[in-house]
Amino acid sequence: MRWELVLTALGALLFGCGRTPDTEEAPTGVPPAQVPAGQAEADAAAAAPQPSPPAPASETGEHASLADASERAALLASLDRARQEAEDARAEAALLREQVAALQVEHGAAEAEVERLAGELARRDALLLQRQQELVAIAELAALAGEDELSFETLAQLDPDAAVRSLQGPELSQAGPDPAVQRAERMVPALQGLLLAEGVRGWQVVTLGRLGERAVGPVVLRVLDERGRPAGLVAAERLRLEASRAGRTVTLVLEEGREERGGVSLPFEGALSVEASGAHLRGGVRRIEVTGVAVEPWLEALPELFREEDLRPALDDGLWDLVAVRQELNRLLAEQEASGSWRLGGLGGVVGTELRDVQLVELDGEGRPARRLFADRLVLESAPAGGLRLRLHDGVQHRGQEQTPFLDGLFTIALPRADAATWRRVGLPGMESEESSLRRAPGAAGSAAGEASGKAGGAILPDRG
Repeated sequence: MRWELVLTALGALLFGCGRTPDTEEAPTGVPPAQVPAGQAEADAAAAAPQPSPPAPASETGEHASLADASERAALLASLDRARQEAEDARAEAALLREQVAALQVEHGAAEAEVERLAGELARRDALLLQRQQELVAIAELAALAGEDELSFETLAQLDPDAAVRSLQGPELSQAGPDPAVQRAERMVPALQGLLLAEGVRGWQVVTLGRLGERAVGPVVLRVLDERGRPAGLVAAERLRLEASRAGRTVTLVLEEGREERGGVSLPFEGALSVEASGAHLRGGVRRIEVTGVAVEPWLEALPELFREEDLRPALDDGLWDLVAVRQELNRLLAEQEASGSWRLGGLGGVVGTELRDVQLVELDGEGRPARRLFADRLVLESAPAGGLRLRLHDGVQHRGQEQTPFLDGLFTIALPRADAATWRRVGLPGMESEESSLRRAPGAAGSAAGEASGKAGGAILPDRG
């Protein structure tokens, strides 16, 4: 209402200010002096817009009541929604409590199962350890009696107490200590120490039996898991060692034996025989390679277990011109591109028909080294189906950062298109048909042989890395 009054007053003021005595005109037929004094104000008031009459009080009250009712309805709807959400939350909380209770029950059952399995595992470990200890005792008694009198594989099937009683005869009790058995006993910590020094922790040397001709046996090794717990057993009639200076590898060769894991006994690969009792298969050969080692500590600690050529390798007999042999062999290999690109990268010497301490390099299509072979011995020979083959003994192959020992100590490179007659005419070691031009002169050969003999001196040569 106030703004209507203000507009009315403002309009009257503007209307009054817009008329002056010079410009005012009297109504037609009436002189200006005769216009009544209050007529101008009356005319201005009539011309001004009239305010609308105020609404009745009853209508204003109805509008307010409708607004209050709508607001109350909205509040009630919000309250109902809040109550429903609270009910849903309580139901969800109850469901979660039930799930937590069920998970707690399952957790308790799982903990009980874990405890049961741990107890079962401990019990099995104890039984396995007891069985292995009994087997060790039998193996030691078998070594004392000798293989002719008592078979290790037969005793392994007997009751330990009965086996002990059967061996405690007067002859055995009166016999003095066997030097071969004593030496084998001293080898146990030596071999175990060498394995640990090279980071091999999956094997535990239990017994080595009795020292024989370049071997010991019967042998028992315990297989350990990553936690150092007993996981199996390896038993063999004999153990011998092989060394590769060029490949920096020592190989444990187990012969005529078997491996037991989880109650299952399996013979070594290549087994052909069966025990008389039929209970276990045995036989074959199992090779354990220890790579990237310095072989000299092994040769010094366990010389009786290595081959003669491992102990005193003759690198060169002085009869061949090594530079000429290497050049001619590389020339012939370069003609065999279809069989791969091979080059003789290193040659330590020649003994008889064998090339010693050799390094062969396989080149890729761009002439870069793709693989390297390091071997103690290389022999050239004719292939039965034609062509030639290079047979490398006791070595490893390097490809990038990976080092892999030769399978069973042998690696063969086939040259199916090589002309054997051409190779014989060249006169390479092992391929000469007549006196080869690659041989040294008699005087030079004797001097070179004496020099090589003086260097070797019948002693173990240092590792060439």
